[in-house]
Amino acid sequence: MRGETVNSDTYIRTVTEFRNHFKQVWPHKNLAEILLKHDNARPHSSSKTWEAITKFGWTMLPYPPISSNLAPSDFHILGALKDAVCGTMFESEDDVIHALSTWLYEQDEAWYQQGTHKLICPWCKTVEWKQTLWKKQSIESSHHSS
Repeated sequence: MRGETVNSDTYIRTVTEFRNHFKQVWPHKNLAEILLKHDNARPHSSSKTWEAITKFGWTMLPYPPISSNLAPSDFHILGALKDAVCGTMFESEDDVIHALSTWLYEQDEAWYQQGTHKLICPWCKTVEWKQTLWKKQSIESSHHSS
């Protein structure tokens, strides 16, 4: 996949590889319990991608149109990962991949759960904001149609 343009097909292949790896690492986990949160880039939000991921039985959390505080790459992992590799000089791309893969694998399940739970509050705030906006628009619409 290195050097390939990321489109729906390459993204689906990556997610499928993740699913297969997940099944190997945590065979006792119910794959239907996976909540997938990603941004709204075209490969992530295409109908082809949604169809493939839905077949996995995963729940896809909607990505609000205005929510910079919910960027998946901004929560939990990147800060700790940056601290872990700070000052490391890598000789090759393979060394980087190996170091990052090793670090990600070494994190325990509770650490990942903690990071996922940190998303709940900002996500709820965004949903509440959208509901408030929708109610406001509904009220304004009803006043204009009267």
